[in-house]
Order: sequence, then structure tokens, then C-alpha cells
Amino acid sequence: MAQLLVAGSLFHDWSPEPFIMQRVDPTFLKTIPYPTSISDSDSDEEFTEDNVPPNHLGYGSSFVTSGSIHGLVECTVDKAPCSHAGHWTMKNPSDIYRGRYILFRALLQRPEFHDPVDAVLKFSHQGKNVDSLLHEANIYENHVKDLQGDVIPRCFGVFQATIAENLITCLITEYCGSPIEGSNICSWGPEDFFWEVIRKLDRLHKHGFAHGDFKESNVVNNNGVPFIIDLEHAKPHICKRALLIKKSSIQPTNAADLNCEELYYFIIDLPLWGTSLMYIGRLLLPAHELKTPEDILDYMDMDYDEAQRYIDMIQSAFIPHPLPPFTEHPENDDEI
Repeated sequence: MAQLLVAGSLFHDWSPEPFIMQRVDPTFLKTIPYPTSISDSDSDEEFTEDNVPPNHLGYGSSFVTSGSIHGLVECTVDKAPCSHAGHWTMKNPSDIYRGRYILFRALLQRPEFHDPVDAVLKFSHQGKNVDSLLHEANIYENHVKDLQGDVIPRCFGVFQATIAENLITCLITEYCGSPIEGSNICSWGPEDFFWEVIRKLDRLHKHGFAHGDFKESNVVNNNGVPFIIDLEHAKPHICKRALLIKKSSIQPTNAADLNCEELYYFIIDLPLWGTSLMYIGRLLLPAHELKTPEDILDYMDMDYDEAQRYIDMIQSAFIPHPLPPFTEHPENDDEI
């Protein structure tokens, strides 16, 4: 089983000496119930006290000392890099975020890998937020593994160590760029970028999971390629979306129209919508609803021939329409 050698001045608050973290067996992650704060009505399974697995250790517990790690190989911590297969050695760590978790970026080396891995190490310390971090690892390793390297970063496991009675937990994922910046969604980049974000969020839904906390800080930009990160709030989700998402269509008026709140509240502010409003005489009317001169005459008094000229103009122009009904296999590239 993989191990991680942690060393460097950035970690002296935990230990002045190098220390070893041991990987939690992915099969044991499956025994962790979903944190109650992320369960909702569309989950595939409702987790209650009645169906919590009996060997669940609870908040702030170590799955390493519970016997979930087997076949450990002793490392000599003062002889980095380690020569044991499956053992990670850290190089050039840098501090990139401190908040609910502590995030470091580092190059990780293993003897069987030719090149080091540019990685993000997400630490929970002092026994805080351990269950959420283990839940995130469970999502990565057991539920959406085939999305790794495409929709989400590659995951290399979750590791634990107890140093001076302080439980330290670390989730390792591949570094896939910096979070997109700015409240102006147009600043993210070309239209193709956020269109690809929609595709990837949709793929996560099709795998049976909602992100649970989808926002710009949880999307990173890897040289123009978006990746979705931070799956600690991910939850089972049966997507019952009612409409396709189509460029230059009329913006849906509410989440109930789309029938998927997570997608709705993301796409609603994107600059991909058109409008069918058009001045007919002095009134601004929804042109996509005007099919015959009589439709115009229902709104105003107008000469019939003039109303027909407006209808002819509408029929010869590109008029956005409401989003089309959902289908699993859209026919056009501008539909999701």
C-alpha cells in the first residue's frame, strides 16, 4: 500500500522531523456514511443511523490505525527519495491556501514513475473535517474514477498519520490549474471554455452525482481546459433535467423549467442566451410567439397587411426559441 513521506519547514507545526503518512484502503472508504449535511431528497440512498456500517469510526477517526492498511513497508525517513515501489516522496512544496483545509502544491516522486507528478495535497489537521475529506476521497476513488483526468483531476489516494496525538489526513490530486477568477463570468475566457464546463458538470450528473457546491472557485483552468475540483459536498443525484441546454436560446425563467437546480443556477448567468423580444409598432413583443398576423392583432390595432409584413420579417430572421425538450442524444453540437 502506498505511503507518503512528508518533510520540510512548511510542516514543522506538525512535526519538526519527517514523518510517514499511510494510504487508506479505498475499500474502507466505502464504509463511510455520507455526512448528514450533504444528504438531500434526490439521493439514491438516505443514510441514517440504522444503515451506518458498524465499523465506521466516526468524526475525526483514523482509518489507518483501524487495520485498513496492510503490508506496510518501513521507510527510512532521512533517506529521501524513498526507493520502495508505491512510496511517494515530496519535492519543492509550496503553500497555496489556508482555510477550512491547508493546501500545498508539490512535486511527488515514486520509484516506478519516470516523471514526478505535479500534485495538490489537501490537508485536514487536528482531527477537523476528516469525515468530509474521506468522503471526498471516496467519491474520487469509488464512484467517479473513470472521470479522472478528464472531468476531474486524477486522484492518488487519501493518507493519514497521527503525530503527537494529532490526526493528520491528506488527499492527493493532480494539479490541474488555478481557479477561475473574477465575478464577471465573461472573464473566464472564450465561450468554448464555459461551454465545456457545462458538458463536464453534465457528465458528473450522468454518473449519478451532483457537485453540491458548484461555483467558480471550484473550477480550475488548465491552459484552456476546465477541471471540476472540491468534491467534498458531492452527493448522489438522479438528474431529471427536462430541457436541453442550447446556445442562443431564450433563457429559462426558473429552475423548475430546467428541473435541475445545480445546472440552472450555473448556466443562468452565462452569456449564451438570446432574446426574441422585438418592437412591433411601439410594443416590445416575444417574436417567437408570433406566428400569424392575428397573433399581432391580439396585442394591438394595426392594418392586417402591416401585421403580415412583420410576420414575414420574423420568419426570415433568426429568432431565438425556448430550450428544446431533453433527449439523451442531442443532434447538434450546440446542445447539451
